[in-house]
Amino acid sequence: MDTTKHSGDDFIAQILKATTPDAAPFARLLYGNATPADLVLSDTPTDSADPARVAALGELASGLWDFAAERKPGHAKFRLVVQKQDGGIAGRKGAITAEFINDDMPFLVDSVIPALNRARLSVDLILHPVALFERDESGKRTAFGRGKPESVILISLTSSSDTVDVTAIEADLTRTLSDVRAAVADWRPMLARLDETVAKLGQSGAEVTDETAETQAFLRWLGNQFVFLGYREYRFVTEKGEAAMRVVDDSGLGILRDPKVVVFDNTRNLSSLPPEIRAYLERPDPLLVAKSNDTSRVHRPVQMDVIGVKQLDAHGKVIAERRFIGLFTAHAYGVSVHDVPVLRRKVSAVLQRAGLNPTGHDGKALAEIVENYPRDELFLIDPDDLFNTAMGILRLQERRRVALFVRRDPFERFVSCLVFVPQERYSFMLRQKLQAILEEAFEGRVTAATAQIYDSPLARIHIILATKPGAVPQADVTALEAKLTEVARSWDDRLGDIARRRGSHAEAAARRLAGAFTSAYVETIQPDEAIDDIIKLNGATADTPALTLYQPDAAKPAELGFKIYRPGQSVPLSDVLPMLENLGLRVLAEKSWMVRPKGGDERFWIHDFTTLFQGGDSLDIGDAAARFEEGFLSTWRGMAEDDGFNRLILTAGLTAREASLWRAYAKYLRQVGFTFSQSYIEDTLSKHAAITGLLTHLFHARLDPDRVDAVMEASIKAEIEHALDAVTVLDEDRILRRLVNLVE
Repeated sequence: MDTTKHSGDDFIAQILKATTPDAAPFARLLYGNATPADLVLSDTPTDSADPARVAALGELASGLWDFAAERKPGHAKFRLVVQKQDGGIAGRKGAITAEFINDDMPFLVDSVIPALNRARLSVDLILHPVALFERDESGKRTAFGRGKPESVILISLTSSSDTVDVTAIEADLTRTLSDVRAAVADWRPMLARLDETVAKLGQSGAEVTDETAETQAFLRWLGNQFVFLGYREYRFVTEKGEAAMRVVDDSGLGILRDPKVVVFDNTRNLSSLPPEIRAYLERPDPLLVAKSNDTSRVHRPVQMDVIGVKQLDAHGKVIAERRFIGLFTAHAYGVSVHDVPVLRRKVSAVLQRAGLNPTGHDGKALAEIVENYPRDELFLIDPDDLFNTAMGILRLQERRRVALFVRRDPFERFVSCLVFVPQERYSFMLRQKLQAILEEAFEGRVTAATAQIYDSPLARIHIILATKPGAVPQADVTALEAKLTEVARSWDDRLGDIARRRGSHAEAAARRLAGAFTSAYVETIQPDEAIDDIIKLNGATADTPALTLYQPDAAKPAELGFKIYRPGQSVPLSDVLPMLENLGLRVLAEKSWMVRPKGGDERFWIHDFTTLFQGGDSLDIGDAAARFEEGFLSTWRGMAEDDGFNRLILTAGLTAREASLWRAYAKYLRQVGFTFSQSYIEDTLSKHAAITGLLTHLFHARLDPDRVDAVMEASIKAEIEHALDAVTVLDEDRILRRLVNLVE
């Protein structure tokens, strides 16, 4: 895509010419920071100054200028435009453009983009200048270039779905923009509530403790480390003899202005809650840190954090709670835990309880574990649980094994799992397998999963599972850890176990080829099948390749697999395919792998053919495999001819030598002037495989010195005569009867 022919200024100048005159200054602002490469969105290479594209960009700017002509004060204005035909800024039918005009405020772009992503729309281009508009009281634009700043957002989108629910997207965007406006408008009042809360702590009549002072320090720290999105007050009351939490009227700020918005479902009667949840809410700790039920629509699409500050009476009973909802800032996740109030106290208690020398190896390791502990987990975890988990992780150091640590949300909305696996075994595919096991165990759904690989033999995977309150299984963590361990075992580990069970010969062969297989082979072939391949490779030579005819798992009845193992060079397919066709197999596909042992120049090849048996609906390969492999090898080495008589090995159950018997008879018939061709004789014998088998038995009973049996001969002849009566094609009947005559 050549966008270098025209400078950015030249390109913008051409767009301005295509824009309505009154919109030209606005178009310059809109496109001023975009390069020609940014504005060329077509999948087809095109000159950036293509007249159609210039016209589309000019039309877009003019349309957006008109759209911004009027906006109701204090309200966002937006629209989605779906391209009805080829053309427009994206150059194709079905492309979508989203346009926004709003008061300039934080979080607009980074809130709108996730809302569009939720609708499976991907961003191709985004322009978001800040424009100065002067408006009258009705919102009508009276001037451009002076007045109040307004955010102009233009986004070109591509849908991953054939259908786009514009109504649903608009509803989501409306809610998102409303949440942004509410959070921004009430930011200062929420900070004022935070200051009031700090001042009120310790003034309720209850004893002021070190924990209270630490909570005050944490709230002051929070003022610069938290994106405040909502605030609400609750009071603990007794109604009809039952304790309950109730929202204080008109206390909501930000996204919690609406009393119907739920933080978590605990405003019903407390007596109806599970005992452990009720105890969590009523315990006299001044601070509650938790996760809300909902994902934020503002700034980052993650589960929101909840900071609850309890008010206690003189007896230490919880009588009210002030609750802030929002997101910790990025800085809050990067600062040392020793600089975060509440966390520093929690971490210090763990280190002191461990009683380790802080300058010793274990003491330093434990300090690093808690420093690098998932920050969200540190805010949420109970000190006792943190101690047990941190000490468990410490005992893992320098040990290459799988370990699982589980923490349940007190409100049973999620389960947090820390999984440690040896670094060399970690992969995205393994992570998916571990997630599936945990989802099944806790009957949950993975909502977040992050992996951390640092200076340690172990990789850490943090998995969050959304669960249904009241229906979270009590999974046996020890048994679950064993299941994860089995899944995380490497392919080579499982191969070694199988080889040891198969005996010293298999174990030696496996050691010889350890690490010799490609990643494609390892991802495709299970270790129990691979050990068979290894044993075959160990016995193969260039002149005598090893062979395996097998029935693939879950294959169709007539579908067979055939493997060729050969050291040195690969097998030419042009040689193999005709041989397999003559043996009665039609080749559907072929996969090949090169096996390269470490530390040497040896090469081995495995060719795996997917084939279809042409002689019937199915084949019992129990007895047929050895005969087939012998027949293929005889043909490969030039000891048997490569023709259609080889089909009799599978269709009639003959050996390669028995198939050559009928080849010899056919050639004799041709020499004495028999009118039918060899290929017709081949087809006839294969078509009437049962009669061919009887003819072969007749030959042995009559002419094989070791198997001559007159009684058997008579019985077989009677069977043949009966079978010949069912042959309806005269030429085929003549061929079969002539062969009977020859044997006699």
